[in-house]
This record gives sequence, structure tokens and C-alpha cells, in this order.
Amino acid sequence: MRENLLNKLSMIITIFSFVLLLQFVVFTFEGRIDDKITDINNLQEKIDNYYIPQEDQYEESIRRIVTYIQTTDQYLNIGGFVRSSNSTPEYIDSNLFDSIINRNNEEDFSRLLTNVETFFNERNEYLDTLPSIWPIEYSPHLRITSPFGKRYSPFTDKIVDHGGIDMASTWGANILATAPGVVEEHWIYEPTFGKYIIINHGNGYRTHYAHLSVSYIHEGYEIERGQVIGRMGNSGLSRGMHLHYAISKFNEELEEWEFIDPISFMREVIHE
Repeated sequence: MRENLLNKLSMIITIFSFVLLLQFVVFTFEGRIDDKITDINNLQEKIDNYYIPQEDQYEESIRRIVTYIQTTDQYLNIGGFVRSSNSTPEYIDSNLFDSIINRNNEEDFSRLLTNVETFFNERNEYLDTLPSIWPIEYSPHLRITSPFGKRYSPFTDKIVDHGGIDMASTWGANILATAPGVVEEHWIYEPTFGKYIIINHGNGYRTHYAHLSVSYIHEGYEIERGQVIGRMGNSGLSRGMHLHYAISKFNEELEEWEFIDPISFMREVIHE
């Protein structure tokens, strides 16, 4: 009888100890779960308040890069574009962009940055070939005497197209090549333009320098930007000392050269 009572008491103590141990374990795990829940909540807060805004900024930055490249002024036919009314960049792949946004693929992002760098390197190289400086050595007397476009002819008093700009300065002022290129034509004397130079820049643009008094180059010469190619004069059909400076652009659709406004063009190049 006594032995049975001890056995029951021992079982009760064992069960009670097990219950206490189980409660301790439960309380311990509950504390850890609470800690984990707290960690998860903190992480979610970081995601909501930091990472998601950062991702939005990341996406917006990439979109701005792509949008800027795709809308770069095609008037300059800058590298990375084909010359078409529906031209698209050669270096920017929209599928690549979608892949970056949807999959956050670091390798694709690196490829995009490489493509963007390639685009801007080529773009800068191209800009270096464009006529972007004044064709006359600076002087306080330097001025534009006749703009591009319609004007009254000083010889007929009729409205005519003026395919360039007329610039005046001191007599014999140095005339400078406005971009690197090759001398395509060199006239000792042309009836209208007198001593006359045309430089082809190899990128769909040519520059024209007329009414010179002296020229220092000949056809086939390779020219650097800023190189002195002659001096201002009054040769040809002219009523006073000046330089007639013009820029022509090749129209691929019409397959002909067209004169463009040098001032507007230089502003575009400088802006770029």
C-alpha cells in the first residue's frame, strides 16, 4: 500500500516536473519568437522606409539615363543613333532595361552602365569633330555683319537666301578651322567667293570660308581645329573686308548638301 502511494507520488512529481520544463521551453521559444517577430517588423520597416524608396530611385535613375539617350538631339546625328525619322539607339536595349528592373540582375546593370559609357564616349568623340569654335581669331572688333537666312542682296537690292554669316574684324585677321577635317576644295579665285576654302569633317558636315586675302592650305591637307588656314580679306564679289562663313550638312534622303545656320548649330553643340 505504501509502495503504491510512493509510486503514484513519484509519477505526479515527474509529470509536474515535465510540465514545468515544458512551460519553460514554451516561454523560452515564445521569447525567441517575439524577438524574431520584432526583427521581422524592424526589417519590414527598413524595407518600407529605405529599400523600396532606394529601388524607386534606382529605377528612376535608369529610366532617366535611357530616356535621355533615346531623346538626344538627333539633329546632330550623335553616335549611337541611326539616321532615320524613327531612329533608336544602337547601344540601348529595352529588353536589357526590363531585365534589370524585373530581376534586379547586377550583371545586366553592369552591362547597361558599360553601354551607357560606350555611348557617351562615342558621343564625346563625335562632338569633338563638330564645328564648335568661332572661325576668326578673337578681337574686340569681331562682329557679325550679316546673319543667316533671308536678306537684301547688297548687289541687287532683292531678297535672297544667305547661306552663311558674314563676320568682320581687323584687316588680315587669322581665319581658323572650326573642326578637324580634310580640305575638300581650295579656290585661288572663285568669281563669287574669291579665295575660298571648303573643309570636309567626315561626319556629314562641311565648313566654308570665303573672301580670304591669303590661304595657307591646299586640297587634301589634314586640318586640326583652331588651325590658321588663311586671313580675312575682300576677294571675290564683296563690298568690304569680311569673312563669309557657312556650315553645310549632308541630307541623306535628298542626297545633297544643305546650308544650316552656324549660330544655331554652335549653340546646339555647346549646349550638348
